[in-house]
Amino acid sequence: MRISSRIWVVNGVCAAAALVGAAVFAQVSGGDSAWIWAAGGTAAALFVLAALILAPSAAKPLAALADYAAKAASGELSAKPPEISGFAQEAAQGLARVVDELKKAKGLSRGILDGLPTPFLLVDENERAVASNKACMEMLEIDTPPEKQYGRTLAEIFYNDPGRTTAVGKSIREGAVFRNLEVTINGHKGGKRHVLANVYAIHDLDGRCIGGMCIYLDMTAIKEKEDHICSQNDLILAAAEQATRISHQLNEAAAEMTGQVEQAEGAVARQRDGTAHVADSMEQMNTAILDVAKGASTAAGLAEDARGKAQEGSNVLAEVRSLMAEVAEQAAALKADMSDLGRQAEGIGAVTAVITDIADQTNLLALNAAIEAARAGDAGRGFAVVADEVRKLAEKTMTATKEVASAVAGIRQSVEKSVTGTESAVAAIDTNTRRMEDSGQVLAEIVGLTEQTADSVRGIAAAAEQQSASSETVSASVGDIAREAEQSAHAMHEAARAVQILVRMTGDLDKVVADLEKHVPEHCEK
Repeated sequence: MRISSRIWVVNGVCAAAALVGAAVFAQVSGGDSAWIWAAGGTAAALFVLAALILAPSAAKPLAALADYAAKAASGELSAKPPEISGFAQEAAQGLARVVDELKKAKGLSRGILDGLPTPFLLVDENERAVASNKACMEMLEIDTPPEKQYGRTLAEIFYNDPGRTTAVGKSIREGAVFRNLEVTINGHKGGKRHVLANVYAIHDLDGRCIGGMCIYLDMTAIKEKEDHICSQNDLILAAAEQATRISHQLNEAAAEMTGQVEQAEGAVARQRDGTAHVADSMEQMNTAILDVAKGASTAAGLAEDARGKAQEGSNVLAEVRSLMAEVAEQAAALKADMSDLGRQAEGIGAVTAVITDIADQTNLLALNAAIEAARAGDAGRGFAVVADEVRKLAEKTMTATKEVASAVAGIRQSVEKSVTGTESAVAAIDTNTRRMEDSGQVLAEIVGLTEQTADSVRGIAAAAEQQSASSETVSASVGDIAREAEQSAHAMHEAARAVQILVRMTGDLDKVVADLEKHVPEHCEK
């Protein structure tokens, strides 16, 4: 064979190998099947042409190369290269190396695509699908395998709208690149997916656009959680607003409570001062009652003395009949005694006047105590009862004092009559003798009156002692009221401190709510 013929054969084999490589590359990149078969057919034709040019002895090796090239072009990259010797051996080895490199490239690209865990769609320059995965079908709610969608445009697969303009079409035509494009995809069964789409064009080594790649990051779960967080933030903001309103209400209530506590503290202070004043008054009244008791005891002694004197006068009158000579002397003595009795009766009248004044003051103090007890409310209820009893005792004292005053007036009248009778006896013994019996009767009346006076005075003394005991009870009650007032003052102080703590807590609550509102994401705010 001539050298020129061999050169043509080698060139034909190389061209066939190049076409096989182009066909395999088109198959790897998901190119048009027509282009694949055209490339494979052209390669086979070149090998046949080479076989016609060469001698018939070389036809068989070239036919084996043509068959190997056709298999490689059709995608059977696992086919073994033919064992050829001679001049075509180098061409066969070169073709085998090309197929090995293409196998590596196809394995690399297929491994990358198969290993993608996220949904993707690879399209050719006409936006027709050439590769995808199950994740993409699940995202679109398509039950068929991805291969069933190959050859359909992205607009048809995603939107059932062949005329729709898509991002991948814009990338293929204009070279635009979309990164993390927020897209809401409506599935074929009504579901919705929120995704971030990354779309870019794919170019061959010569810079020619051969398709586009769409990779989708499913953000549905994150979007739902974000929506849930936003709804929770809305609830938190609503609760914060309610907490703010409650805090303001608490502030207003605390301010009002503070005023009420201050008023209560003032009332407790006045009650404490009033009980102290009542205690002092009760102590003074008790002292006065003791003085009344002492005076009543003295008056009782004087009344007993008056009764004795009256008895002596009666004895004197009995002896007058036999001792007329001593009448004048006894009459003078009787006159002196009657004068003394008159002075004593005046003293009793003064004492009864003092007792009357004390009883009036006691009654007034009892009324004042009842008024203070009414102001004290429930705490002064017991004190009011005691004050009422004191008032009743004072009224009894006044009644008894009036009776004593009446008795003393009777005594004074009797004394005046006795003095007049004695003077008449000194002037006219005869007349006194005739009226001796009348004098005896008068003296008997005096004895009865003095006994009544003594009994009344003893009653006054007993009443004074009882009133003294009652006043001690009242003093004890006043002391209890004072202690309760002190406890109330302490409680009011604690209440005021609690109100201040409440005010500080509401202020802290306002700060917490303000911080909470600051930390709410801006995209969740309405």
